Amino acid sequence: MNLSTAIPSFLEYLLNVRAYSPFTCLTYRHSLLNFLEAMGDIETKELTKPSLEAYYAYLNTRLAKDGSKISSRSKNTNLAILRSFLKFLKEDDDLVLDPRKVSSVKPEPRIMPTTLTERELTSLMLAPDTTTLSGKRDYAILNTLFSTGLRVSELAALTREEVAGVDKITVCGKGQKTRTVFLSANAKEAISAY
Repeated sequence: MNLSTAIPSFLEYLLNVRAYSPFTCLTYRHSLLNFLEAMGDIETKELTKPSLEAYYAYLNTRLAKDGSKISSRSKNTNLAILRSFLKFLKEDDDLVLDPRKVSSVKPEPRIMPTTLTERELTSLMLAPDTTTLSGKRDYAILNTLFSTGLRVSELAALTREEVAGVDKITVCGKGQKTRTVFLSANAKEAISAY
């Protein structure tokens, strides 16, 4: 089987059998199409250790959207996807390259995010003009985000009915996992005012 046939098969397996989210499948697709570009449309049995070295070299020349080289984290994501793909292929064909031969690159040191100072947080919370409807909405959003730790996408998916007059909210987050978060008194008051 050649790569151009194996990749769609693998993506269908991820979506339908493993129940991966469509967004995860898009990430896998993008990565594997880059792999196909690097290797050419070869037979899966032709993947060898030198093929891997060529792919490592290919990843080292890839550029991010801003024109810089891709990070080691992005390279490792691509390599993890490749390992998963090879594992899938190995189930049907013992001659396929062993996924354990795909090693990760050395990660870059992680830089911890900075947090807002108390003054910055106060300034942010006072920024919305609460005399207007959009200002009341923005104030309710900020209070809800701050008091619950929701992701913006989780908050954006909520309806007014789900947050009006309640003490807690159940949201569906990353990986379709549900969790319950509790609203602070300030957040409930801001939602009521909106």
